[in-house]
Amino acid sequence: HWIYNQRYIRKGVLDGVLTGEQIAKLDALGMRWEVRNDTGWEKNFGAARRYFEENGDLDVPVKYVTAEGISLGQWLAAVRTWERSGVHPKYLTKERKEQLDGLGMVWDRTDRLWERSYAAACAYYETHGNLDVPADYADADGIRLGAWIGRQRRLYKGMCGCLPEEDAGENELSKRSGARPEAAGTEAEKSGRKLKNGAEAAQTREPLSTEQIRRLEAIGMIWQKRTDRKWERAFSAAERYAKEHGNLLVPAAYESRGVKLGSWVQRQRLLYRKGTLAADRVRRLEGIGMVWDTEPWMVRFRLAEQYYRENGTLNISQSRVADGCWLGKWIVAQKRLRDEGKLTEEQQTLLGRLPLEQVGTKDARWYRVYEDAAAWYQKNGNLAVPQGYVGASGCRLSDWMARQRRSRRLGELSKEKIRLLDAIGFVWKKSKAETEPAAAEEKSAGTVSKTERLQQGIS
Repeated sequence: HWIYNQRYIRKGVLDGVLTGEQIAKLDALGMRWEVRNDTGWEKNFGAARRYFEENGDLDVPVKYVTAEGISLGQWLAAVRTWERSGVHPKYLTKERKEQLDGLGMVWDRTDRLWERSYAAACAYYETHGNLDVPADYADADGIRLGAWIGRQRRLYKGMCGCLPEEDAGENELSKRSGARPEAAGTEAEKSGRKLKNGAEAAQTREPLSTEQIRRLEAIGMIWQKRTDRKWERAFSAAERYAKEHGNLLVPAAYESRGVKLGSWVQRQRLLYRKGTLAADRVRRLEGIGMVWDTEPWMVRFRLAEQYYRENGTLNISQSRVADGCWLGKWIVAQKRLRDEGKLTEEQQTLLGRLPLEQVGTKDARWYRVYEDAAAWYQKNGNLAVPQGYVGASGCRLSDWMARQRRSRRLGELSKEKIRLLDAIGFVWKKSKAETEPAAAEEKSAGTVSKTERLQQGIS
């Protein structure tokens, strides 16, 4: 270490003074004053000087190797890294920096190549009127503009977490070289690293500056990828379809404004089943009524569920057709199949989310009058309804109650209706004092015409 310091003191790199006598004593001992990395510097700098003499600059491709086997591109990349980071100051001295400047050293190659690629983007925009550049597009100068545009989008979104290849190579060289910066070219050559040249290799992991973003947008930069834009266009078509039809049960061959919406919706279902559809897209599609399972029973159930959500009832006309389904008839059939135990457990569970007790015209009227009775009970705490009281259904409530007692005695009242009436304190047997009026009520109820019975909600 002491010998090492004497060399650098004499070179003026380290503070200190060596007298002529001290130098002579060291010479007498066979002191070699050249520093080991001086040899490496001279070799690499000599290659750089020859390149400059032949080409007029030091814009050396990163994978360039001289005829003598010197990895000049890698060495210059390492020198740039050391200059930026300040490592190896004893190797990259002020004097050596000045030597490189004399050859036109490009210290910030990234900015230079960004500008070069930006100029290519401007030329593309002038020709095509947009920056919708195919991913594999390269211009006449060999600039891979499609890849460069893609990388700007990723930088804009903050998605470039990994080092680009040139910077990764430079960083690795800096780590490996440690105390031997002169060996950088040799180490890089041994690594066999495949490094790209041109615009893509010159990118850094730094985010785009506000100025770069502004300049790109000035020539029509679209930050979304082409595939993302296509998806958004199709989603807009799906949104319009859902608003017009109330669902996303799109026919397979359906097209809208140039979008093959039917096939697109089918593909989203396929991606969903595979688990490869992004969570955000799943959420957005479900927000406009996407049905992932298009099995016929599920399709009809979703239609019924939608009808109930929009209308607050399942009392659907038997002649109603929704998207090719006789919805009223289907609901009646499902209620019958459920009562007969012919539905799967899952189907029964799903139907349990719907008020099937409303199904059927007569049942619907019964439930409307029942709501009158329940409202009276909630307000008064009993069902002592005056003889002439008529509820919101338009039916005289006392007559309706008398008919319920009669229907139960005859075994015509369902267990579900009995349970509902019990829940609001319905009195099935009237007191002795009320027997005579009750009989009159029931007689009156029995002599009402068929038309009047239908109008009053008799079941």
